[in-house]
Amino acid sequence: MWPKIAVGSDNSRCFAAVLNVLFLVGLLTGMPLLILTDIVPYSGRYLLLLASVFLCGLLMTLSGATWKDIGVARGALRDTSSGIFVGLLFSVLLGAYFVSQGARGYDHPSFTFVAFYAVVSVPAQEFIYRSSLFYGLRPQLGFPAWFRVAISTALYSFMHTIYGDVSIVLATIVFGVTWGIMYERRRSLLTVCISHLIVGVAAFTMGLG
Repeated sequence: MWPKIAVGSDNSRCFAAVLNVLFLVGLLTGMPLLILTDIVPYSGRYLLLLASVFLCGLLMTLSGATWKDIGVARGALRDTSSGIFVGLLFSVLLGAYFVSQGARGYDHPSFTFVAFYAVVSVPAQEFIYRSSLFYGLRPQLGFPAWFRVAISTALYSFMHTIYGDVSIVLATIVFGVTWGIMYERRRSLLTVCISHLIVGVAAFTMGLG
């Protein structure tokens, strides 16, 4: 998976592209399916997430991915304004939804969980569904930008089916498209992480997730 290919080698490019699609779709559909089919308990979802991070990171390392390929480039700290703006915008929309629907009976998470979410869960999700996916479906293998955004959104939304809430899945489609386009344009992991974090914390605070 994700092998280095010779420039101009159509057969190698095609072979690498097929392997990338099979691996990425297999891994990122298999993770939620293990929970949906009760092979892995719901409580084990974060272990699966971290296992996926390890596999994606290992394969990116073996393929020679650089920090820039991962979305960690110089100047990233200066490129977070769009992430903050989008995160706040989505938070306002979530607030409007919360007011229209009322409290939904969720227990507010503990500070420990929010800290874990901020430090581990959000970076892990963005690394998998943006960094590794966009690298695996990189232009050098013939994949267009719209395909990267579409596949990352579909897999990201499918992962959220484990929560059994249609509104969450629909919301993650909107989030996925937005963060996919943002990452495609900025190539900044930090930018999408900040946006994701703001939205997630807002949702938890309102009892929406």
